[in-house]
Amino acid sequence: MSFRGLRASRDKKQAKSFVTDQTPPSVVHDNPPDSITPTPSEKPGFRYDLPASMEMRVVPGKGRAVFSITLLHCRPRVLVLSVPNISRYCSYCCAELVTKRCSACRTVWYCDLACQKWDWTLHKSECDCLGRVRNLSSDQENPSIPPDAVRCLARISFAKVKYGLHSDQAKELDSFHSLKGALSQSAQTSHTQLAHALVQYLGVEAPTDLEQYGIRSAGDLVDLISRFSTNTHTLTTPNLTQIGLAVSPVLSLFNHSCEPNAVLVFPGSPRGEKGSPSMQLVCIRDINPGDEVSMDSTSPAGVIVVSYVDTTLPCDQRRTQLKDTYGFDCTCTLCQRSENPTYVDPRASIYCPARCGGMSFFPTPERPYVECTACKKRAPTEVEAVQDALRIGQEALDKVTALQDSDPAYASKIATNIISLLTSAGVANGSHPLLGLLRSQHYLLTISLSSSADAITGTTLTASVKEEHQKLLDDAIRTAARVLQGLVEVLPMGHPIRAIHLSELGLLCATDETASNVPALSLPANEKVFPPTGAARLQLAINYLVEARKELLIAFGAGTEGGDVGKKVRETLIQLEAEMGIWKEGVKTAWKEQVLDRPQR
Repeated sequence: MSFRGLRASRDKKQAKSFVTDQTPPSVVHDNPPDSITPTPSEKPGFRYDLPASMEMRVVPGKGRAVFSITLLHCRPRVLVLSVPNISRYCSYCCAELVTKRCSACRTVWYCDLACQKWDWTLHKSECDCLGRVRNLSSDQENPSIPPDAVRCLARISFAKVKYGLHSDQAKELDSFHSLKGALSQSAQTSHTQLAHALVQYLGVEAPTDLEQYGIRSAGDLVDLISRFSTNTHTLTTPNLTQIGLAVSPVLSLFNHSCEPNAVLVFPGSPRGEKGSPSMQLVCIRDINPGDEVSMDSTSPAGVIVVSYVDTTLPCDQRRTQLKDTYGFDCTCTLCQRSENPTYVDPRASIYCPARCGGMSFFPTPERPYVECTACKKRAPTEVEAVQDALRIGQEALDKVTALQDSDPAYASKIATNIISLLTSAGVANGSHPLLGLLRSQHYLLTISLSSSADAITGTTLTASVKEEHQKLLDDAIRTAARVLQGLVEVLPMGHPIRAIHLSELGLLCATDETASNVPALSLPANEKVFPPTGAARLQLAINYLVEARKELLIAFGAGTEGGDVGKKVRETLIQLEAEMGIWKEGVKTAWKEQVLDRPQR
């Protein structure tokens, strides 16, 4: 075939964009493998037979599956920002750009006057309490702010007064499950301390002063604190950054499973709507047509379950947290499997010593060997060495978590050393505590990278400064890739944590400052450096972001376009596609100049 024929054949093939302008929400979709944008099915009946809350997608290796997108959404009845975030986010809508501070208490901030007015019905009582705290503080400019739990309990009390003690809203708050009769000694101590702090914050001088909040006895006060402790959700930004506490009577009704079929997320305000952040319950597990949903042996078909704890933790730690905080012993399918001595939980496993790609359970004195799930080989191992590495890893994780904000450089040094120790012991990336340390290290590297970028902005850079910044970026990408591998081992596709991390990894790859200087569309076949450079990294960023958007549409719902993060990923993909087009056009032009337009001899 002539070059002209090749050109004509190539021009007939229209390049498919990873992003289209239309993403119809809540319709049936058949997802092409090379597209992240759902395409409406042409099969008659499907569009109308499925409920509006469900859509059909193609799961790799499994065929078609039905996903229920947004099961429920509501505004939190009460929310408070944590102390470090109270001056960074709007106390009503949780927007990050704040411009207006309450002139009375001089503590809480808002994005504009409208949010301040909407919040006034609850803040007017809170304002008096915060003002009193400021007046009693020795430092008027930087007074000590009461803890999140105290301010949240106070807001619950103010809400009951606002709606009326006998209103449906107050009855909803009072209907929370209480563990007052089954508190551990440590819980009793913490509840007592919290009760004293709340009474002091409210400015109560006599027990009768509490009656206006529906608290008529010490038992009522303990009940309030117990209900709060077991029914409060973590308030997050759309990218899962924890910024405070939220209370929702409706979303507190859902039971727990360590293998949840739904998650609670804050995707962001749809289409720029104002208001307190929307809490959404989104289904993340596929339900094949005709299947019944039963997440554990004790739950009837169709029960919607969420997780009360971090599901990347091993079984013993999850059960301890659930027992201490919620007062029950978890018997979900994952916990039951973990009791089986032959089950290899990726949260507590090591890689096969033969490097075949399989895993084995942690060795114990009762089982002083490893047994690979892939090659089926059993080999003796040093039990004490692995157990010592795990013990040191847990101690290091606790220390890094405590120091990562106050002394990030030292925390990063600890994490680097112990990650190396656990890796040399063969601990899998998805196993605890290695995954926790990798996630902390990724967080610390991201902070350092941001500081480095701020420091070099607008300055004349030397080659050494550029090289150091690029090295920091590459380290962050390599660590993020290991975190992703660990999350893929322990979390299902479409889990919000996994989806957000995929997007962060893609965005990191897209920030490569060397890409515009390296004229290559791909790495040589023998080059195994990760991350790659130039256009190969650009393509890697696109690949990660394509997968991220697929998972964001599950994690945060197609109706919200994957939330605020999903919209950002979509915009970035459009930019990267254009940039990749420029690369390809440049290579094509160079090839044309060197080959097609070469003078014939």
